Amino acid sequence: MSFSYRRKIRVPVNVSPCLACKEGARGKIQKRQKPHRISHLPRRKANGNLENNCHVLRKYLYLYILNALMKNMTSKNIPFQTIDWSSIPKTEHKGETGIAFWQTIQYPGLRIRLVEYSEGYIADHWCTKGHIVHCLEGDFVSELRDGTKTLLTPGMTYVVTDELSSHRSSTEHGVKLLIIDGDFLKPAADTIGINPE
Repeated sequence: MSFSYRRKIRVPVNVSPCLACKEGARGKIQKRQKPHRISHLPRRKANGNLENNCHVLRKYLYLYILNALMKNMTSKNIPFQTIDWSSIPKTEHKGETGIAFWQTIQYPGLRIRLVEYSEGYIADHWCTKGHIVHCLEGDFVSELRDGTKTLLTPGMTYVVTDELSSHRSSTEHGVKLLIIDGDFLKPAADTIGINPE
């Protein structure tokens, strides 16, 4: 996906002049009354060489701005509402052993679930999706593929972004969880489909 945004965009004021403009990169740091603009950032020469090492800042600055713009363009507002979980049907999902029962509310780019794992439940796959998982009742073990195991008890929460771990859950005595996931947990570059290289 590509689009153009022609309006001049101001660089955040807290970006150091020595990184944000040619004068700073050459050691001629000067105080400016106005915030730096993207137009002050270095341009690529015809022979392919960079005028200075500020190209890294420029690359990620564009990424940051485009990411913010795309979030504004694609955001969906959710009006104030309550959820009566007793009215949400349960769906059954078998694990390697045991059963998981899901109650799911789906909004654009956001999913909220109440999940119950039966005694002896072990997930049947390694998950790489991002989640916010809060333990309501019981306890469970979140295991990473590298062998790391973390016990979560009532009142404890874990959070992880998409693709930053490979994990699965298991419980000996059963557990009840509140699980939230969605587009907000995607890596920043994936949000707008840009490779920062």
